[in-house]
Amino acid sequence: WAFCQSGITSVTLPEGIIEIGPIAFGGCPNLTSVYANMTTPFELPILNDYNVFDQLEDGQTRVLYVPAGCRNAYMQSDWWTQGGFSEIVEMGDTPAVPGDANGDGETTVTDVGWAIDYILGQAPEGFNPAVVDMNNDGEITVTDVGIIIDIILEIFTDPGEANAKKQKIEWMVPE
Repeated sequence: WAFCQSGITSVTLPEGIIEIGPIAFGGCPNLTSVYANMTTPFELPILNDYNVFDQLEDGQTRVLYVPAGCRNAYMQSDWWTQGGFSEIVEMGDTPAVPGDANGDGETTVTDVGWAIDYILGQAPEGFNPAVVDMNNDGEITVTDVGIIIDIILEIFTDPGEANAKKQKIEWMVPE
């Protein structure tokens, strides 16, 4: 129930994820983008007829972004098609990179500039807020910019540690 009833607007699920707790994103009407970096969809738990993600209200949209070539696998999985998504879209050839605001496949000082532009209300076309919300609080702030700078400066010995900082949910990632 990590983000249940929060103001979160987007979330990025890492490639190695194998489980999400029941109703983890329940009561999140502002959640409009889910970036799933897993090439194979796994079962989503159901608790008292509620999926991990709420069903959509009339007129509401929520897009599930999946890796290139994986859309059919997600479309054939009842767990994901019944998960309250209005559309399932392939992301491209590479999974989302934490902090990669411009989607060029790497985290650089350019992404810091894009994040700052977004904070100032001048989001560049193609800006990806899901991978910039490093602390997953539903907002892009200077805290997120600081984490992106840490990634660039390689303060984290393992790039996965930066992403782990972002993952504050009941995820079980294989070691």
